[in-house]
Amino acid sequence: RNAIVSGDYENGMASNHSAKRTLQTWTNTANWVYSWRGHSLDFLLGQESTTKYLNRWGARRTTLLDNAYTTFQGAWANTDADGNNITENALLSYFTRLNYDYESRYLLSLNWRRDGFSALSKNNRWGNFGGVSAAWRISAEKFWEKIRPLVSELKLKGSWGRVGNTDVGDYAAWSYYLTSYYGNSGAYVLGQIADDQHLKWETSEKLDIGFSATLWRNVEVEFDYYRNASTDLILALPVAASLGIPGNAITTNAGSMRNSGIELSLSAELIRTKHFSWSSSLNLTTTRNRVLSLADGVTELTSGMYNITLPGYSIGQLYLYPTRGIDPESGRRIFLDKEGREALCIYEKGADKFYYRDGTVCKESNLQPTRCRGTMPTYYGGWNNQLKYKGLDLTILLQFAGGNHLYNGTTATCSDMRYWNNSLDVLNNYWTPERTAAKYAKPIYGDNYSNGSAKPISDWVEKGDYLRLKQLVLGYTFPTARWRCGISSLRIYLQAQNLFVLTGYSGLDPEASLYGNSTTPSEANLQAGIDKNTMPQARVFTFGTNITF
Repeated sequence: RNAIVSGDYENGMASNHSAKRTLQTWTNTANWVYSWRGHSLDFLLGQESTTKYLNRWGARRTTLLDNAYTTFQGAWANTDADGNNITENALLSYFTRLNYDYESRYLLSLNWRRDGFSALSKNNRWGNFGGVSAAWRISAEKFWEKIRPLVSELKLKGSWGRVGNTDVGDYAAWSYYLTSYYGNSGAYVLGQIADDQHLKWETSEKLDIGFSATLWRNVEVEFDYYRNASTDLILALPVAASLGIPGNAITTNAGSMRNSGIELSLSAELIRTKHFSWSSSLNLTTTRNRVLSLADGVTELTSGMYNITLPGYSIGQLYLYPTRGIDPESGRRIFLDKEGREALCIYEKGADKFYYRDGTVCKESNLQPTRCRGTMPTYYGGWNNQLKYKGLDLTILLQFAGGNHLYNGTTATCSDMRYWNNSLDVLNNYWTPERTAAKYAKPIYGDNYSNGSAKPISDWVEKGDYLRLKQLVLGYTFPTARWRCGISSLRIYLQAQNLFVLTGYSGLDPEASLYGNSTTPSEANLQAGIDKNTMPQARVFTFGTNITF
């Protein structure tokens, strides 16, 4: 990839990168099937090895010597390595599975596997996992005949399993140095300190109990209760900056967590006539997340500027300075100290910034962030509808979620009183003697405290509930039966994504996340619910055609 970017500061800058990714998988399986008198056995034995390899090359050139050049190969004064990387990991697995079936009434499945992953410590590289699932098709029993007109199909089901997760870098359990420069000489710098003796698989025990049924008029219902208990969570555990550890964190196993809730889905063909049909499906999931414990000796885990994880609460709670709006008399933001006393933010450059109502100084050390709200949705789901009339077809997909809270850090950015642009909302809602019920503090040039830039404040916490039109597709299929051009099917369609969202959230997108796309899933959960200058999901329009000859 050859890229040219704006580089006024460096008198021109160009970068060039290329990457080669290799994935090698070798799988061997043996399968044995045997049936007798309504009984059926299916036995599988297998082995698999997977190797991933990345070789990334890059260079960066600065100070363009001739403005006529617009390519990386032009005349540049300086050339440096940029983004070079070589990584590799390997996974070796042995697995087996046994399925038993008796007349499609009684179903049983057993599975077991042993996995070894190169990124973990040498002492804990291997993990043993497995599970069992069973089902009873009650509707296949003879006594169900009288109920069949109302419930044509009913199956009770349950499963338990132990699975592993390794959401870590390729060398998470290795301590190493990186190459660097000391003047014109090569040098080494500390790259990572790792838990090379104990880092092991994160494991989850999953329990699922439920049923599936087909009711009259082909209404399909599926219901499950789930409980997922995770232990040995793999997290970047913060350490004191004085230890000199790169990133001030060590990747290790740090505690346990539990998720529980229900999953419900309904689907049915609501209308079917000669020319018109309407089918609909709805799914809903609830979840209750609780952190049960952290690493030994760790009572809390802070992540970035805005989040904290504590035992007894959901992961990634908002961790902000408590505030209580604008004082109507003075126009100052009201902060609460660690004892709950009100302190007014009176910004004066070079002087104390916080004062109690009696005029005494409130030291900044008396202001401490506290746990505010949970960032994990407690419910989410979708509603999909498909309508057809002759050759026309219409698909409408709605998506929803709620029960969570967001920190609207964009509001803080757009109300910062330094040499920055402010939003129109600030103009219409800042404090004046005539407008005392204000959202923003009295404007004072240079004040980055009152509206949440220097210290993230609880006043900018909002509910994240939303209903989004995720997808809308309108299509038309031409009647090609009598065509003599070799086309057996022709369909044109117009598709739109993210047309609108209904929400009480004042930001650009209630699904926005500052860290969602730049971190691993586990780190994103630790730093969830933060919208700070984050771009919303794109609204996309697509026109296309499908042709079959």
